[in-house]
Amino acid sequence: MTKVAIRLVADQMRPAVHLTADYSFKPPHQWPQYIQRLIQMWLMRSVLYSQILGIEEPYVELLIEKIVTWGETFYPHLRQQQNEIAGYLKQKESYCWNLLEDDRTKGIVSVYLLGQLFHTYHCYRQDVERWAGKKGLTVDWEGYNRTLPDFD
Repeated sequence: MTKVAIRLVADQMRPAVHLTADYSFKPPHQWPQYIQRLIQMWLMRSVLYSQILGIEEPYVELLIEKIVTWGETFYPHLRQQQNEIAGYLKQKESYCWNLLEDDRTKGIVSVYLLGQLFHTYHCYRQDVERWAGKKGLTVDWEGYNRTLPDFD
């Protein structure tokens, strides 16, 4: 699981860095909405997997440095835009940490967070359960199932 989670963290960050670089010539509020959602989705998945690994503090800046170093031969604009990329992604990463931390302090994965993780960030149930188990949280499956529409 550890190798898979490390790979997943990196695989979520790489496209987020490149897509942020592609759009960094504009202010973020002018980016297409789907681009912002994709980046946020990749970051949430990355933060979730990092917490499964036991990483307890923000790390995006370190990964950005590695991704830029590995890719600058083919993508020289990454180094030139590294500060803008880091600034934007650190802000989004902070949002993800705070969202997960809110439920962590309550001791339960709320219906709201489950809905966010599944429907907004497209996380998998087994990953949410793994994260909750690592953090000693109870998952409110009963409440979540009550909120789903009945398709009879």
